Amino acid sequence: MHILLVEDDEDIREATAWLLRKQKYTVDVSDNGTDGLERLLSGIYDLAVIDWMLPGKDGISLIREARRAGIGIPALLLTAKTAVRDRVDGLDAGADDYLMKPFASEELFARIRALSRRKADTSPCDVLTLGNLLHRPAESEMEANGRHVRLTQKENQLLEMFLRNPNRVLPKELLFDRVWGVEADADMNSVEIYVHYLRKKLAGLHANVNLSTTRGIGYKLEKTAVGHGTPSSDWA
Repeated sequence: MHILLVEDDEDIREATAWLLRKQKYTVDVSDNGTDGLERLLSGIYDLAVIDWMLPGKDGISLIREARRAGIGIPALLLTAKTAVRDRVDGLDAGADDYLMKPFASEELFARIRALSRRKADTSPCDVLTLGNLLHRPAESEMEANGRHVRLTQKENQLLEMFLRNPNRVLPKELLFDRVWGVEADADMNSVEIYVHYLRKKLAGLHANVNLSTTRGIGYKLEKTAVGHGTPSSDWA
């Protein structure tokens, strides 16, 4: 499971991330609401743990804007607020659950497990589309022109990011951070290699999308008029 943790208190952020990683979760961290929202909108996370009081954009605003943008992953709100009205406001904004500070690690893990089960039980299979391309992230599969192809884990995560951000140049550093993680035993060349793999598979489907390179910045997925995809000989 890929978790986004948005917490501005450095001690709490580092300790919580360490605890979650010990439980074998993949964790990305953010220390402010503006960056947290940008990360959440990338669409690569399975669950978000978000502090209420954040610089830039508070947790309530972050969750509300993510919901408006169609991000439906479970969100656990961390709060030191004790008033019932505050907790109701958080749930009404789109949070799925809340956890009072200070909290025990066992309760944090239990709430994450509960939210994960709820997502598995109630969420329909998410299908992302652009042009004639259909992508089913939960099944690691894409389809176009009646043809299907399986995707590796990294290809699947990359394609999901591109399809959730169509016509937008995604920096190579952002892709590496979200898909591999800053602590990964890999380097930036991995992004180029997997973009190349994706291009070959898109071309094989004759999908009418193009995965283009913006030199020195990153990559962009956009719809094209003719369904020939990106030539498989194109390297990043």
